[in-house]
Amino acid sequence: MASGGTDRDSLMKLRSQLLAAANQSSELQSVRANDLPQMPQLQVDIDNNKAVSLGLSLSDVTDTLSSAWGGTYVNDFIDRGRVKKVYIQGRKRRARGAVGPRQMVRSRQR
Repeated sequence: MASGGTDRDSLMKLRSQLLAAANQSSELQSVRANDLPQMPQLQVDIDNNKAVSLGLSLSDVTDTLSSAWGGTYVNDFIDRGRVKKVYIQGRKRRARGAVGPRQMVRSRQR
């Protein structure tokens, strides 16, 4: 339920109506919502004690998950006179949730 007991679909319909009405006004122009579309979300519970026992910091784990699922800019290189940006990102099969520190994060322990 959204605030005020309205379900999300009703709230989105009302938002669309409000935006349409605002864009019809001569006093306003280019009115738009500034939120992102509703997307699936994943809640990740990180066992900090286990991460530490594996020689990882919380930053190691979160940075790696961020890179695997979203991508991270790492460098530039020159290709035929043009600067190209280099990003790293995990394989699509890992984006399905079957991922853990043993598969992705390099431990500082030797």
